[in-house]
Amino acid sequence: MSCVELRNITKRFGNRRAVDNLTLSIREASFVVLLGESGCGKSTLLRLISGLESPDSGEILLMGQLATRLQPHKRNCSLSFQNGVCYDHWTVRKNIEESAKGTDARVLSDVLDTLGLNDCMHQYPAELSGGEKQRVSLARTLVSSKGIYLLDEPLAQLNPKMRYHARELIRRVHDQHAKTTVFVTHDLAEALFLADIVVVMDQGKIVSQGTPRECFDPPLNEHCASLLGSFDHLPASQTIPLPHHWKILAIGREATKSGPKACQSDEIVLQGRIVSCRWLGTYWELRVTPILSSNVGAKHRIDQTVSVHVPDGPLVSRELAKQLRAVEAKRLGTESDSSSEMVWISAMVRSGVEGP
Repeated sequence: MSCVELRNITKRFGNRRAVDNLTLSIREASFVVLLGESGCGKSTLLRLISGLESPDSGEILLMGQLATRLQPHKRNCSLSFQNGVCYDHWTVRKNIEESAKGTDARVLSDVLDTLGLNDCMHQYPAELSGGEKQRVSLARTLVSSKGIYLLDEPLAQLNPKMRYHARELIRRVHDQHAKTTVFVTHDLAEALFLADIVVVMDQGKIVSQGTPRECFDPPLNEHCASLLGSFDHLPASQTIPLPHHWKILAIGREATKSGPKACQSDEIVLQGRIVSCRWLGTYWELRVTPILSSNVGAKHRIDQTVSVHVPDGPLVSRELAKQLRAVEAKRLGTESDSSSEMVWISAMVRSGVEGP
């Protein structure tokens, strides 16, 4: 059954519609991620569910019961705030223990250990850093016995290592106790890691909804494609595919020797000059200015400088990886012009994103 149901919800702040006639149904024990850019209405939607905001129109149902005007403390919701709100007159221990009433001691121990809070239990919120406050706020939600967890960008102020462990903890607690969880983020990686269902929002409306694969492999629409990162759009309604679809065919001298090859109808072949090349941990980012347009049809033609993300893994041979490192070293260590390096890249386009 639906645990949370929103029917034609509208919320205005002045002349701006933060939530615009939105309808959403969230099944019990599901993990739903609200994803979108800042200002799209996702945090407002979370506050509407929790009762901290009231809709201008529409209905909110919790477990099938009308809750539109129900006070927050009667909604069976535990909310973790983005700015790490805690009770300032209580120690960390008191903040967490008050939320943990009726909760298994093993869950409490797991949360405290994973979030690294054992050493600051005697401190007050005013003595904590922003990241520590956010961890305390997250812990208060995860140890709560309430049935609905509402998490408003709870990992935003954490360092990368702690963020990784915290998101695993959030998913682990959800799976172990079958809590209905609504998680707000603008980080695609968090959404893909955590979500059963992704709800993509833009300007107060839902523009896409489904499993991570349904929404992003390939992207359902142009807005979903824009959330994939620093990817450029090809002219005439096509978008550059996800990173793992790209394959380097040749680079440097080999690229200048390679001639056009026969392509399938849905394949892009990009040959051009590398404007810049940067290694970003697990992938390479190339800025490439095409010198030869694709020969597979006008809808695949590339005639502008584009960003291409190529994984530094199985799709990149050791020899090609060495050549990419040489291009990067040239950019970092000498005055040589890296744009003299040629690259030839191919990609299978699984699906295009239609224009308006």
